[in-house]
Order: sequence, then C-alpha cells, then structure tokens
Amino acid sequence: MLLVFLLVLAKNKQALIIFFFCLVFFGLGLWQVNRADNSWKNNIINQIAAKNIQAEVIAIVDNDPEIGPKSQRVIIKPQEIVIKNKRIIPKSGLIMVLIDPETELKYGDKVKLKAEIVLPENFSEFDYQSYLAKDQIYAQMIWPKMEILDHGQGNWLYSKVLFFKEKCREQLMNNFSGKSLSFLRSLILGEKSSLDPELKEQFQIIGISHIMAISGDHIVMLQEIFVFLLMAIGLWRKQAVWASLLIIFVFIAMIGFQASAVRAGIMGAMYVLSDGLSRQSQGWKNLLLAATIMVALNPFILKYDPGFQLSFLAVLGIIFLCPLMQKALTRVPELGPLRLKTILAVGLSAQIFTTPISIYHFKSLSLIAPIANAFIIPVMPYLLFFSIATIFLGMIWQVLGFLASLPTTAFVYYIQRIAGFFSQFDKASIKMEINAKVIFAIYVFLGYIIFKYRKSHQFLNNL
Repeated sequence: MLLVFLLVLAKNKQALIIFFFCLVFFGLGLWQVNRADNSWKNNIINQIAAKNIQAEVIAIVDNDPEIGPKSQRVIIKPQEIVIKNKRIIPKSGLIMVLIDPETELKYGDKVKLKAEIVLPENFSEFDYQSYLAKDQIYAQMIWPKMEILDHGQGNWLYSKVLFFKEKCREQLMNNFSGKSLSFLRSLILGEKSSLDPELKEQFQIIGISHIMAISGDHIVMLQEIFVFLLMAIGLWRKQAVWASLLIIFVFIAMIGFQASAVRAGIMGAMYVLSDGLSRQSQGWKNLLLAATIMVALNPFILKYDPGFQLSFLAVLGIIFLCPLMQKALTRVPELGPLRLKTILAVGLSAQIFTTPISIYHFKSLSLIAPIANAFIIPVMPYLLFFSIATIFLGMIWQVLGFLASLPTTAFVYYIQRIAGFFSQFDKASIKMEINAKVIFAIYVFLGYIIFKYRKSHQFLNNL
C-alpha cells in the first residue's frame, strides 16, 4: 500500500518532497524523544523515587489542586529534599501528591511534606509514568504528613488566571448542581476528577469520551459559531476571525491555561486563521509548523501524550477531509445560525482521523460511536457557547446568567440521556488492539483517498 501511495505521489514532485520532509522530521522527533527519555531517567527526583526513600520535602504548590471524591491531586515543585539529614536541591522536576480532599490548599502555597517518594504506578497496559513525565512529573507522595508554611509564593500572573478560573467555577455552582455541575466543571474547567463516575463509564462505552477533552475540533467548532454571530452583528469576516480568537483565548484562560488546552487552542487557531482569512492552502502548513514547535519544546508529547496526537489528527482531518464530508452531506441543511451541516462535517472529519489512534491507545472500539457521535457532535459547540455565556453573563447580572443556563441545562440533559440510552446496548464497545504498522497503513490509505479526491478536483495545485 505504501508503495502504491509513493508511486502516486511520484507524479507530483512537490507532494513527494513534502512527504519525505514529514518522514525526516518525524524521525528527528523520535530521536529527540529518546534523548529526553534519558534526561528524565537521570533526574534526581526520579532516581530518589526509584529507591522508595522516606524524605522531607519543602515545596511550592504548582497547580490548581484537583479535588475528587476520595482524594485531592496536587502537583508540587520541590525547593529542597532532606534525606537522613542530607539536603538535596533539585534543579528540575515535579512531584504529584495525593492528600485528603478536605484539606484546603491553593496554588502558590509553600508546604512541608513527609512521606516516601515513590514512582507513579503504571496500570493495566498504560505507561502512566511516561504520561506524567511529559509534564515533568517524575514521582509521587501518597497521604504525606503536611504542614502549610506560607501562601502566595507562586507566579503572580498565573495566580490571577486561577483567581479568574475560581470566579468561573462559582458561576457554574450558582446555576447548576448534581451531574450537570460535575459534567460542566469537567468540560469547561478541565476538572476531570469531578466527572460523575457513572457518566464517565457511559461515555467510554459509547465512544464519546473525547467530548470531555478540549481538543482542536472543539476550538474549530466554537470558532464557526462565534464568527457567524459576530458577522451577524456587523463585523467583517477578518474582524470576526480575530475577535473569535480573542474569545477562545479567554476560554482557555478559564481552564487555567492547562497545557493540553493550550496545545489544542494553538492547533485549532492555525485552522481558524487559514480558513477565516481565506488561506485554506496554508492550513496544514501552519498546523505542521505549530506541532513542530510544540514537539521541539516538549518532545514527550509526541510519544506519550494522546491528547496532543488526537488534537493534531482532529485538525488535520478537518483540513483535508471536511470538504469531502460536506459534499457527502449535501442533503443536510445548514439551518442558518445553527450551522448544522458544517459542524457535523467538522465533527465527523475529526472523528474519522482520530479513531485509529484512539483504538491504539485505549484498546477498545465503540461499535455504536458513529451513531452516538452523530447525535452529540452537532450540539457540542452550542453547549460550549451557552456554558461560556452563563459564566460571563452571570458575572454581569445573575439573572442573565440564569437565563443562559436554561439552554445549557437542556443540552446537558440531552447528552446525558443519549449516553444513558446507547450505553444499554449489549456489546456497544468491544476490546480491540492494533499495532503501529496497522495505524500507519490506515493513515496512508486515508491519505491516498484524499489525494485522489483532491487531485480529481484540481485542489493540489493550490498546495
């Protein structure tokens, strides 16, 4: 299949050169990952954790603590580690700490902890240690003795971002409760530990867990809504595009500038700029440039971050597959501001491109996912839109926030009912494993299909 693909590319020298450059940079990326692997394993925190050593750690809380039903997940940046009266000053690396959920702790608090420093435990076939290492988390401490020494020791600007996030959380808590609140806190604020376990399991069974992670396709769909509305109130298209990017920036700030959301925002913005400024042929080049820079800054995301891979492939699918999907959905109406056909085409394009890598990582295939996604994808941008509106209007006047929360509640209820209905079917999800060679073959085949289609429509001449 690869040989056939190369023979087709050989007729277009420019496409062939691009393909080989992609292979070269992919190889360089893997080499960089291997280099980073060695650096991580030589880190002093990782070496201490490998020996399960009892230690006293003085550190600064480096994240917005994630509070779950049974524990609180805190990331600390050690300033010093004391082992048997020997003082060690780590130059880099973070430690994940699990503490009681009732403990009040905030970003920037200075703490003293005493417990064993251990390596994170891998579970099932998931390499959890490597997954955490991509964020420089090399060890963990479980239920340590803890003393708060001081407050406000973090970055001033990031403290203000988290203060803003706290205000957003308050607005959600003012307008929602129960499963709806847990769902929106997970979706809008990135607080995954707050998601109701039953709902989480239902999403996994029917293959819609991806809706809970802010990815490139979320950003693209949000942009479609914002640009349409901004143009409807009189802005020119370019003005609407730049204004929509500003709104998306604020949305990512609401999540607390989590690394995964920032990466998704950057990749989504690459498509938004190329499409919104009528430079579609630049879209994949901008995306590739953004991905290259991100991998250069953090090589681990190429190998250990499914979120980065899914966001990249989602936007790539939108760029290359969306025109085909829109032609296939000719009978589906746009319905004016609802943008139904466009959003459905965007969502399905992203889903097709991300399914193979999703199976590779999560070892399962949802047989009912295509149907479930067809019901849920069209409402996602409106749910995001009205959720954001609830927060910001509520900050202005609580009555406005309540009014915006009504359609939000309806959308959340709809998604929960769809998830509950489809998850009842027997064998809605099956275990499946595919290796890297199969993944490569699938994407080569997708590339071949898209290449043939676009060549027949004389699209490649614009690349």
